[in-house]
Amino acid sequence: MPRKRNQGSKWITKTKRWAIYFRDNCSCVYCGRSLKDGAILTLDHIVPCEALDVPDNKHTNLVTACLSCNSSKNDKSLNDYFDYLRAVGVPEEKIGKITFKINCARAGNDTNVNKRQRNTLYLNGHYKKAKLFLQNQK
Repeated sequence: MPRKRNQGSKWITKTKRWAIYFRDNCSCVYCGRSLKDGAILTLDHIVPCEALDVPDNKHTNLVTACLSCNSSKNDKSLNDYFDYLRAVGVPEEKIGKITFKINCARAGNDTNVNKRQRNTLYLNGHYKKAKLFLQNQK
């Protein structure tokens, strides 16, 4: 399926992107590769944009994925992607660990009301860490 309109690098702020990377320890939730390993990090929609009328860009639907894993998942549902991983020989134990990481990401609160009081990216300090990181990049 082709990507939906208005999707590119501008759909999320740098601060939110990096807050999610920090939440996920700057490593791919699927294979575990990190920035330290030379991975190119991207954000993956847990429920693909193509499956929804309006893309869900809340942090509870986003996980860190390396470019390779994000490309292989593409617009697959999680179940379809897990079937693909099984077909290429990924052990069930590893798929269980991936499921745990995704469930942790989904468990957070993402709300536009009282954002800083209830949003788990704020509460857990990921936004603050992202802002400091980006300030030091200038």
